[in-house]
Amino acid sequence: MVYSGFGFRWIRLLSIPAGYTTFRIERALWDLSPSGYHWVNLLLHIANALLVWRLLVRLNVPGAWLAGAIFALHPVQVESVAWITERKMFSWAFSFS
Repeated sequence: MVYSGFGFRWIRLLSIPAGYTTFRIERALWDLSPSGYHWVNLLLHIANALLVWRLLVRLNVPGAWLAGAIFALHPVQVESVAWITERKMFSWAFSFS
């Protein structure tokens, strides 16, 4: 992150242990089977997209559903869903919302 203040960096540093904690829980649930990890990433991505949509609705932004859909379907989000190790991005966004 480029921001040099404590705000964003602090939240990001707190979300990394949360991501690793979910890895430990999932390792206990389905060992090294990658399908379970990918399903959890997909569910977290859907939850984050719904949080974006809900936040925009609360801010009375017109077309909030469209912005939420673009957030959910934009190709830049592929890494966070497809790569198991990008869990820290989900937990960061989830804690930021």
